[in-house]
Amino acid sequence: RTPALSFAPGAGVSFGVSVAPTVVGEQRVLLHLVSDSVSRHLPTSAGARRLTAACLVIVEAAAPKTQAAHEVVLPRPDMAFPRELPFRNPSTSKRKFAVRSTDPRVCTVQTRDFELEADASCNIRLQCGPVDIGCSAEVYLFVESDDGVVRE
Repeated sequence: RTPALSFAPGAGVSFGVSVAPTVVGEQRVLLHLVSDSVSRHLPTSAGARRLTAACLVIVEAAAPKTQAAHEVVLPRPDMAFPRELPFRNPSTSKRKFAVRSTDPRVCTVQTRDFELEADASCNIRLQCGPVDIGCSAEVYLFVESDDGVVRE
């Protein structure tokens, strides 16, 4: 169950927001904080919510530090091809990992979650393409342990 956010009228409210940008540069996101309680001024309907607060979040994302670069050339740009990316758990403990791509239209992660013993290796399965003929794309893959200790 998602923790409930409660506050007294007129009291200040604080909450945290985590952002995982998928593109470099400035992005503007309108964040709405809504209440599950039904407003007295709106018609009753299942799942009705009331706007409690709204704020504009501006995220400035820089390109991540690149730890490894791989050039993937597709034999046929109009088709998708499977690829594998080797990965080693650099920590001294068994860890669970999650992988995400900044552009799933160009490079989809097939192995999104996995667990590895300390210093063990595996291959992360990817599906690359299709892309428009003559085009290239820069895609970042993020591999992160569930406890945040390992980030690549």
